[in-house]
Amino acid sequence: MHLKYIDHHQTFPQNDISADSIRALLLSTREIINLCMIFENRRQHQSDENSMKFGFTELSDKNDGYMKNMQGLLTDEIYTPVTTLYYLWYNGMIRPSTQSTALDGSNPECVRFVDNLPESFDWRDKNVVTDVKNQGECGSCWAFATVGSIESAYLIHSNMTKDQINLSEQELISCARSNGCHGGTSTLSFDFVRHHGLTSGQVMPYQAKDGNGCLHAPPPLAGIRGYCVRSEIRYSNQYSSEYLTDDDIRNTLVSYGPLYIGVNADRLSRNYRGGIIDDDTCSMRVNHAVLLVGYTPDSWILKNSWGKTWGEQQGYFRIARGKNMCGINTEIAYPLVV
Repeated sequence: MHLKYIDHHQTFPQNDISADSIRALLLSTREIINLCMIFENRRQHQSDENSMKFGFTELSDKNDGYMKNMQGLLTDEIYTPVTTLYYLWYNGMIRPSTQSTALDGSNPECVRFVDNLPESFDWRDKNVVTDVKNQGECGSCWAFATVGSIESAYLIHSNMTKDQINLSEQELISCARSNGCHGGTSTLSFDFVRHHGLTSGQVMPYQAKDGNGCLHAPPPLAGIRGYCVRSEIRYSNQYSSEYLTDDDIRNTLVSYGPLYIGVNADRLSRNYRGGIIDDDTCSMRVNHAVLLVGYTPDSWILKNSWGKTWGEQQGYFRIARGKNMCGINTEIAYPLVV
């Protein structure tokens, strides 16, 4: 076990050597062994490409508290910003009253249909998805998902290249009416960009901590003319929900570009290295925002913000399709730039 730790530290020398990190690594090493045993039987029914794989990542020595701090997606029903967010019943759906600048999911600008949707699709093939970043021990996933979707929208609709656009997640953490490293929502983040734009990551670099607000607004590099938020319908007369369908999400993804999307991250192991996450015990209550970039017949392809050594293909992961796995059919959001 000691050799396992030395091997991990040589691979990720930036990680601190401490008693807490050693204890966390020992626990995660046992987790790898247990999970490998659990999925060994499934391996005979899945291809090597799809079976889940576990190994050391730069998160392997992080404790449960660190991992919990990275889950920063708040839903509008439970979110309490600096100023009170009031709720209105609108056509049987919960909508925050401050969302007046957002376009409802029923708005024609927010819904497009694609004839003969491709069986598989991946925006990375078109070179319009920026590199995976690392949010660190800060619940800023909502900011990374927002920025990722806007960066991709600009790459789709302009002649810019990936090295020409690097927008600031820190500006959202410091300046938007959110809880910063303690969480945020799609509504507040996109609404901020609609009104103020976003500066570059060079002007306002990421700090993985709450800022002191925006006393001096930096010059914007990019802006959006609007945004769409589509989420599950919650009926006012009964305790039930109607989630987005897979075809809803596929149509929107192919039509608009990579999407801000919520998932439950409790089953995203710190040691995940690849394969399709298919765990019926995964909660449908979303707590982590990521970027949906594509799909296959069996899975959704998602860009995380946990660094390039976590996951597959330098920071990505896949979740099973067709069963609202980990609440992935709960909410999508996307910018309008043209």
